[in-house]
Amino acid sequence: MEKWSLLEKDYIAFGQGISVTPLQLVSATAAVANGGVLLKPHLVAAVSRGEVRMPKYPAPPVVGRAISPATASDLTRYLEGVVIAGTGKPAAIPGYQVAGKTGTAQIPVRGGYHGYLPSFVGFAPADQPALVGLVAIAEPQGNEYYGAQVAAPAFGAITRQVLLYRGVHPRRERPSVWMGQTVLAGLPAKAPAAPVRPAVEADALADGDDHDPVASPAPAAEGGGFHAPF
Repeated sequence: MEKWSLLEKDYIAFGQGISVTPLQLVSATAAVANGGVLLKPHLVAAVSRGEVRMPKYPAPPVVGRAISPATASDLTRYLEGVVIAGTGKPAAIPGYQVAGKTGTAQIPVRGGYHGYLPSFVGFAPADQPALVGLVAIAEPQGNEYYGAQVAAPAFGAITRQVLLYRGVHPRRERPSVWMGQTVLAGLPAKAPAAPVRPAVEADALADGDDHDPVASPAPAAEGGGFHAPF
């Protein structure tokens, strides 16, 4: 930093005047995800000889401590805020806490810059990191060239599939009320059923009309005989 001019410090403050490789950027982000511990990047996890599997590194290859755990925790919280309420919203994944940062760099050429290099670097889940990733797209076509427009959506889509493939399942908040209860609670309460009234009042059946006219004998005719009712 002692070699930087005042003008260079102004440029570097918002990301110009300095460059890193993708591997350097991912390694630095991984140090934040690992609580401030910088690990040595490597491609080979293990070597198999027949039935024997020999890990390349029995223990994580630690290079050293880059930042304190407290600083790493603060940076993680800030990077989560980028995805929750900042330019990284398109990188959000339902059910996962994502931490990351967008970038929109101009590509340096002799005598100036030409084109853009939008990017998004991040890790997930933010509280228990399972992977760190970087999406960088050189000179995207069209009118959209910001990291939030081009790289962040790709990061979210790719990371979701990788997490599912690795068995890292999304978290779902347990509903306080079952959905069926919510629907039933919104329905109007049933009025109590009215008592069923008989078709004929009980008092009307007690005045002598309750006899079956067919079963009742007809009045006697003259001569003592009976006539069948019509």
